[in-house]
Amino acid sequence: MMDKFETDQVKRVKEVFQVLDSDGDGMLSHSELKTVLQNLNQNWADKKLNDVILDIDKNGDGLISQDELLNWLINVDSDYDIDSEDAIKETFTTFDKDGDGYICVDDFVSVMGQMNSTITREEATKVIQAADENGDGLISFDEFIQILQATRSTTVN
Repeated sequence: MMDKFETDQVKRVKEVFQVLDSDGDGMLSHSELKTVLQNLNQNWADKKLNDVILDIDKNGDGLISQDELLNWLINVDSDYDIDSEDAIKETFTTFDKDGDGYICVDDFVSVMGQMNSTITREEATKVIQAADENGDGLISFDEFIQILQATRSTTVN
């Protein structure tokens, strides 16, 4: 499915997946996704979340693998409105805990802790570094947008 060569965008998605996978089983469950959405101030009804999971979950096991998520992100349908400027700003603001306009390691660790993720500072640093285009150790809103755009334009060979 995946070519041996991985783009930076694919690597970023994999790193984020590992962070969201709070129990470390390599799969995203309904409860993990629900927790993530709630912490992003997105209170989806169970039916909507189940519909999204059914759309992403190609093998029908009720869980989302890393490859299933990546393929879905690449081919995502606009029905999910992930490009809404307000939704993007709201998500960024959720991670920008101190409101300084940047997501730092401490912000990221704090939010992931609220999502019941046991991410270490070292893991959080790696995620920040992967997304940090200018090397300042922070993710700006523009870098955050670039991550989303890169994820949408990534192709799998």
